[in-house]
Amino acid sequence: MEDIWKALISDMWNFHLAIMGIMVSIITLLYASLCGKVEELNSIKKSEEYFLMNRATAISNSIERLRKLNKQAMVGLVVFFCLFVLTTILKYLPQGCITKWIVVINAIITIVFLFLGAKTALGIYSQYQKETF
Repeated sequence: MEDIWKALISDMWNFHLAIMGIMVSIITLLYASLCGKVEELNSIKKSEEYFLMNRATAISNSIERLRKLNKQAMVGLVVFFCLFVLTTILKYLPQGCITKWIVVINAIITIVFLFLGAKTALGIYSQYQKETF
């Protein structure tokens, strides 16, 4: 039975590491998109042409949504980093009742944040759909 818990901890460690890599990629993508939008907004504001002002408003709204999504992704990264550190510590602790409860709580937190990550991913997809179509 102890081998099952060790395997579970090892799998959770690998999973948290993989999710952190994905989160870093998402943050980088959002940041690059955000920088592009800010540059576009600055160039529109410099032109001071009336027909571009509606576009400037839309870009400002898009920038705010991207900032919110980026903040959510950063929170997710921090949470998964903390879970990764906790799982790393669990790998080297003797297996006992407390360790098993910590693994269960770790798994529950992971599942909750996966659902929140899915919500963020849907937000990113929605943002993409609004900007491209």
